[in-house]
Amino acid sequence: MTFLSTRSARAGVAVALAAPLSLGTVAFAAAAAEGDPDTIAPDTTLNRITVPASGWISGVTPFSITATDTGGSGVASVSYRIDGGAAVTLPGAASGQVFLSEGEHIVEYWSTDAAGNVDQPASATFRIDASFPRITYGNPPQLAQGSMVALDFACEDDLSGIASCESDLPVGAPVPTDTLGWHEISITATDVAGHSSHAPYVYQVVPADTAPPSVTISVAPEPASGWYTSYLGIAFDAADPSGIGSLHWASDGAVSANGDAVGESSLGWDHTFEGVTEFRAWAFDKLGNRSADVTRTVRLDTVAPAVTLPAAAEFEQGEEVELALDCTDATSGVAECGIVGSPSLLLDTTQVGPAQVAAYAVDRAGHRTEVVYEYTVTAPDPVEQPGEQPNEQPGEQPGEEPSEEPNEPAPAAPVEGSGDGASGGPATDRADSLATTGPDLLTGMIAAAGLLIGGALASLLRRIPERH
Repeated sequence: MTFLSTRSARAGVAVALAAPLSLGTVAFAAAAAEGDPDTIAPDTTLNRITVPASGWISGVTPFSITATDTGGSGVASVSYRIDGGAAVTLPGAASGQVFLSEGEHIVEYWSTDAAGNVDQPASATFRIDASFPRITYGNPPQLAQGSMVALDFACEDDLSGIASCESDLPVGAPVPTDTLGWHEISITATDVAGHSSHAPYVYQVVPADTAPPSVTISVAPEPASGWYTSYLGIAFDAADPSGIGSLHWASDGAVSANGDAVGESSLGWDHTFEGVTEFRAWAFDKLGNRSADVTRTVRLDTVAPAVTLPAAAEFEQGEEVELALDCTDATSGVAECGIVGSPSLLLDTTQVGPAQVAAYAVDRAGHRTEVVYEYTVTAPDPVEQPGEQPNEQPGEQPGEEPSEEPNEPAPAAPVEGSGDGASGGPATDRADSLATTGPDLLTGMIAAAGLLIGGALASLLRRIPERH
């Protein structure tokens, strides 16, 4: 409905006129007809329970709104807004019950009469805490007999806050541990809204534990080579009858790191660092006993070795050639480097033609790499003997035609004094023979020496190149 505001010249007050006129404004119309318009705003009241001195209500309670009008036109509606939200308007002079959630809220409220007069908005603050406070403990449930442990607890409340936190012993006082068995320390927490919680600290005194916790480092079974060839999981575990207070670990080598886990008894992850890593772990139980350090060495190599070969080459048949291999491995190192099927690095050069061998390398982790080396075997070059000339007879001069008849010794001259069937004495025969053959033998020896010297000179001349 749209209201128009006007001011009466006689009364000097603002008058709200309704246009158009409706049944809801009959009283206003009647008053206007009599000359007494309704210019008085209605009175609005918020109905709620009495707020405690603390300002906090201990439960979720409703509120309602009622309004009265003394101007005569009557209450048309009541309205309210919660925490600055959208206004809610209800027809009539009263609202139903409205419930609020836990927490702090601001409610604004007002009313409007049939003449259009609006009450000045008022506000009210609601603080509601329907929850109970909490009590938490920092002490373990088991304590060793005779141990010195300070009582550690806290009282907490999220809404109204803690009004009191009472205990048989104050925070920080020694917990009695002289007597074995179960014991109880009474603790009560009360919040500002009046809620109280009672949660005693219940603990057990056990015989003193002086034994350290046990700690293990778990990995997959180690290979015979001592080197793992794929990523593996590693776990740290601790155990103790009194419970584990904290677990600690550190590593050096391929990776340097450390970690601490309070209240944890087990940790684990995947190990992916190549090389040698030394792990160390230790733990404390809840009574403060420390374990000895436990160590484990993990060797990880997931990469095969490399084999480097020389360039392809040619080798002469029968030549002794050793293949120059270069085998490397960055992590575990090279265990073997050679030629497949050969105890040495010598190449086979017995057969002329293309050839190949397989070279290989094996690292200490067991990875193997093979590569093929290709080479060629060639026939050897012919070698000439000094002084020889192809297709020449010994004793011939270079360029000289061979004689058609073989050299035959000249017939011996008749020996003087010999007759048919007669023979001289031995002395006479030797003298005659020497007299006959002596000059001829000397002449033959001189001729043979000349032939040898001539052949040597001819051979030398053939080896001396012509000069131009």
